Amino acid sequence: MIKVHCIGQEYWYIRKKKCECGGDFESQFQSLETREGTFVDVHRTICKKCGMGRDFVFDISSFHNPLRSYQDLADVEAVIKKVYPEDKELMRMASPMEATLIYINHLASSGDRSALQYIAEAILHALEDKNK
Repeated sequence: MIKVHCIGQEYWYIRKKKCECGGDFESQFQSLETREGTFVDVHRTICKKCGMGRDFVFDISSFHNPLRSYQDLADVEAVIKKVYPEDKELMRMASPMEATLIYINHLASSGDRSALQYIAEAILHALEDKNK
């Protein structure tokens, strides 16, 4: 299983992989399943060049379980309240950035290079769009 943190990362991963013939994979359908007690997204793909089928199985436990999401949000809010205890407006404005930085640091400390590369490419793409 390939650990991902959002559906966009699943499609990004599939676009990065090449078939043995060198062709690109195209997702035909996606299904939600459980495997080994974990929720997974399974993408059935085919190679655009040779037609070979391949399944990609993504571990979506980092974002599918809503209880985990609430816990992560509570952790982020607790840190923000320590950093900005007095200024509620500053805290509100800083929240998305603080949450992003905390999440990036979490990914780095857990060694999740794939997720960090996904975020890095998204940032580069956003910068390219703004420079046009």
